[in-house]
Amino acid sequence: MAKTSNSKKANSNNSDRTDFHKLALGLQPSIYIENNSIKKLYGHKKPLKIVCMDVNSFSLLLQTISSHRNVDILEINLKTQNDLNTNLDLSDNEEIGHLKYIYVKSNFKITEAQMKNFIMLSPGSGIRVFYKTEIPS
Repeated sequence: MAKTSNSKKANSNNSDRTDFHKLALGLQPSIYIENNSIKKLYGHKKPLKIVCMDVNSFSLLLQTISSHRNVDILEINLKTQNDLNTNLDLSDNEEIGHLKYIYVKSNFKITEAQMKNFIMLSPGSGIRVFYKTEIPS
């Protein structure tokens, strides 16, 4: 019985990982937000992804998530260490639809503790947070 349980959990994790990679790295109908305005819409279907190019756009980001409840992934780009001083609070937001993933890309190293302070989620939300450092050369 334990094997079946572990096997189901492993298959679920593999499926979840595949889903994340498809959404994060593949071409999806997307909304791009920068300087507190929608800069670009990509695709002709309902958006599955929102890309937030700066932390100054979080108020518009929250409105956009609320009005596009089919969004599965949110990508946030951080440019400087100071960006971590602006928190994204999704703990009270009942309007986040069926958001599954938050993917944070930064130009500097981030710790897990910094990520936990930067993004606030309600316990049991089921939203998974991924982050990646991409230091420009």
